[in-house]
Amino acid sequence: MKKLVIVCFVICIAAVMNATAQTAESYNTAGLEKAKKGLYKEAFDDFTKALELNPQDAEAYYNRGLVQSKLGDKKGAIADYTKAIEVNPQYVNAYSNRGLAKYNLGDSKGAIADYTKAIEVNPQFADAYSNRGNIKSVVGDKEGAIADYTKAIEFNPQDADAYYSRGNTKFNLGDKKDAITDYNKAIELNPQDAIAYYNRGVAKDDLGDKYGAIADYTKAIELNPLYAKAYYNRGNAKNNLAQNRESLADYNMAIQLNAQYTDAYLNRGMIKSKLGDKEGAIADNTKVIELNPQYTKAYYNRGNAKSALGNKKGAIADYTKAIELNPQDTKAYLNRGVAKDDLGDKEGAIFDYTKAIELNPQDAEAYYSRGNAKSALGNKKGAIADYTKAIEVNPQFADAYYNRGVAKDNLGDKKGAIADYTKAIEVNPQFAEAYTNRGIAKDDLGDKEGVIADYTKAIEFNPQDADAYSNRGLIKSKLGDKHGAIADYMKAIEVDPQHVNAYINRGYAKSDIGDIKGAIVDFTNAIELNSQDADAYFSRGNAKANLGEREGAIADFTKAIELNPQDAEAYYNRAIMYGQQGKLKLACADFQKAKELGLKQAAAMIEKHCK
Repeated sequence: MKKLVIVCFVICIAAVMNATAQTAESYNTAGLEKAKKGLYKEAFDDFTKALELNPQDAEAYYNRGLVQSKLGDKKGAIADYTKAIEVNPQYVNAYSNRGLAKYNLGDSKGAIADYTKAIEVNPQFADAYSNRGNIKSVVGDKEGAIADYTKAIEFNPQDADAYYSRGNTKFNLGDKKDAITDYNKAIELNPQDAIAYYNRGVAKDDLGDKYGAIADYTKAIELNPLYAKAYYNRGNAKNNLAQNRESLADYNMAIQLNAQYTDAYLNRGMIKSKLGDKEGAIADNTKVIELNPQYTKAYYNRGNAKSALGNKKGAIADYTKAIELNPQDTKAYLNRGVAKDDLGDKEGAIFDYTKAIELNPQDAEAYYSRGNAKSALGNKKGAIADYTKAIEVNPQFADAYYNRGVAKDNLGDKKGAIADYTKAIEVNPQFAEAYTNRGIAKDDLGDKEGVIADYTKAIEFNPQDADAYSNRGLIKSKLGDKHGAIADYMKAIEVDPQHVNAYINRGYAKSDIGDIKGAIVDFTNAIELNSQDADAYFSRGNAKANLGEREGAIADFTKAIELNPQDAEAYYNRAIMYGQQGKLKLACADFQKAKELGLKQAAAMIEKHCK
């Protein structure tokens, strides 16, 4: 409610007065002059003297009521207005101002009755309609308020306040478009009305017209540079348009104007977080908590910022406080679960995800996260059930399809996994990891051509996926395309020079095309990157053996055995090298070890050479 209209002091001069009346009038006139100067107590005394001389002076009662109201004595004012009405039952202004005094004392029903009486006396009393509308709006009779504002406008089409108030009431009823129409008219009649611009901005904001809202907030600020709420709301609108730095500037200004503006600190914290200033976000949310220790969202947002900085324990403490303040805060349970998950507390995470689901059975993210925790604990079937539920809630949840596919894959259900990876790709055609994993599953089922197609697609969407290049190279090699395989391994190494498997597999491919020396270089690079890779030593040993470098081969096989004492083939191949050197005893010992480890051909060699 913008304002209630107070009817001004009046002087009613009768054409004929006796000597007593003239004296009463002089006191009345003196009282009015003093009232104009703000000398209300002195004015009260003059009006009282006028009434002593003429107890039937309705104007004196009315004017004394006005000054009593100014002095804060609403009950005294009501008594004087009532007396004025007794003397003159048609005294429309007395009804109107008595209505205002009653409203100020909390008697809305009595106030409405007085404005209604004023309208009965003067059916064209625009201010009475407007004031009655204001009170009806406050007591919840929005439709009645609109009817009164409309009547006020009918009798006074230049009443900007009536348009403004009707706009507010329409806004509160959800009629944003008509509210804007009324604000437009209020602004047309009073272009200096900052509040009208502000409220029109809010209406535009709610209708999604962020640019129009910003223009109105800006105009409100031009008219009132100290309008903190206008800066705040303009910041919100800019935030919705992803104008983060501009939004930050507005929140800064709102806080500068009002250092106690909790929502401005809260939203500034969110913007700082978006811009990567997590420490700044924490500081702003801490300020909100200082100003209002019961502000749940501030704890939640501070928890998010702490989590992003790796302070999971601090984050959990904040989420816990948010839950303490609001036990129905689904997101706080969810994010606390994520923080626990990150700290390895899978059971604790599952508890929180479950609580989030109890509070909101349609929370797809909670089902998905619980599925991830169950999967990490080895409960693949439970994980699949949760991913399935997440998909039921949100059929476009690509990650849920993908992770369900991984779980099925782990359980050996390759076809089911492929179906889920395929669905993930349908939802997100650029899901590189889904193509990669579908390729791996197809490989397990023997669909080599399909595998290459998937790895190629994964590379298309993520040209920096070294694993995809390496895996595609492996399939090409299996299909006999050694040169194509080498090209892919080279690309994998180019993307990731630390990719051990790419070096090893390129070494195999080079060996297959007769480039033994090139293969040795690749196996050596793999060993330099990972000196604990038994396969790399074994493969380099084979390559050296092919070049006749028996001592070098024996050294590599020995290292492979040292790293993997269960490698039967390493024992067998080292035995061959010993045999070629004539070291039969050492050869037979290695053949025996290979036989013990289950290598069948070792038995034949023992039978032939070790009798």
